[in-house]
Amino acid sequence: MLLPQPDDRILPRRLLSNRSGRCRVLDGNDLVTPHPEWGFPGLTPGDKWCVCVTRWKDALNHNRAAPVDLEATHASALEFVTLEELRAHALK
Repeated sequence: MLLPQPDDRILPRRLLSNRSGRCRVLDGNDLVTPHPEWGFPGLTPGDKWCVCVTRWKDALNHNRAAPVDLEATHASALEFVTLEELRAHALK
């Protein structure tokens, strides 16, 4: 799993479908495979997790951005993405 860089902002996301999980695996950040040695059960549809806003922006640029929880998103994310982009991907 990739760790955020010191200047990255964290953006809450929610895994709504297996498609979202497969995208993360393709990006080299497998969040769906359990890793009991690390105490990580793997994400399943409906789970929430956080991601660096720069990684989310990259997914957005490739039409693969996962939905975001706007109420849990820090305002500093707006340094990297627009409110309109976040609203377009907000959890319903």
